[in-house]
Amino acid sequence: IMLLLQSFPHSLSARLAQPASPAAPYYVRRVRDFVHANAARRVSAAEMTETAGVSARALYYGFQKYLGVTPMK
Repeated sequence: IMLLLQSFPHSLSARLAQPASPAAPYYVRRVRDFVHANAARRVSAAEMTETAGVSARALYYGFQKYLGVTPMK
């Protein structure tokens, strides 16, 4: 399928030519899933760092780098 998509020009050709971004680290995925599972209530930053098992700074950096948003957003 990729060969077909790369062979003919289309509206997504430029996007397919870009290198794939690396997968988010486990702690970013874990906190994202935790926040989604608890969407009915407000999740605190302390709960997020406890769930992640990393520092608040590392969690903030991971969210910014891999998701483009802050953990609280």
